[in-house]
Amino acid sequence: AGPTEAVDFVAWGHFDHRQLAKEAAAAGLPEPAWAVSNAKVHFSDWWRWTTGKKVRLGQSQALEALGLPPGQTPHRAISDALDVARVLRIIWDPARGSAQAQAVLRRCAALDPEPVNRGRMAEVDDSARGWFERAVKELKRSRAVQVSTGRAHVKLSDRGRAALARMEA
Repeated sequence: AGPTEAVDFVAWGHFDHRQLAKEAAAAGLPEPAWAVSNAKVHFSDWWRWTTGKKVRLGQSQALEALGLPPGQTPHRAISDALDVARVLRIIWDPARGSAQAQAVLRRCAALDPEPVNRGRMAEVDDSARGWFERAVKELKRSRAVQVSTGRAHVKLSDRGRAALARMEA
């Protein structure tokens, strides 16, 4: 796969990463240095943010909840990888994000190219102080916004602009 520092390893849960680390150790190889990402956690966060319901679903249940047909052969590497990719394609689409995330996108567009922060959101919505950071985390995960180093300012990215265009269509 090339330099592992440039690889994101995404799986439904942590089993696959742990298994590959064990197999590397057994072969006398160093543990892979890729960034590990748990799609189950990403889906659970997104589900809670968009529906208000807190759940931990299995991969097939998540597909069903999103109205997606199951893959060809569950628990087979290629089939499971494709299923995870289909789930991530939906939940990392900022146009399908929570109402709060969409509000931040719209505010960023209104002020573009000036950055938005919690104070700027409070000018529009007094309750923003409670949900702004969570909405920014959601948008950052989908790469719809660029966040300053101090996490105080948020700017719209090209992906965010494309999501806004889909939301408005």
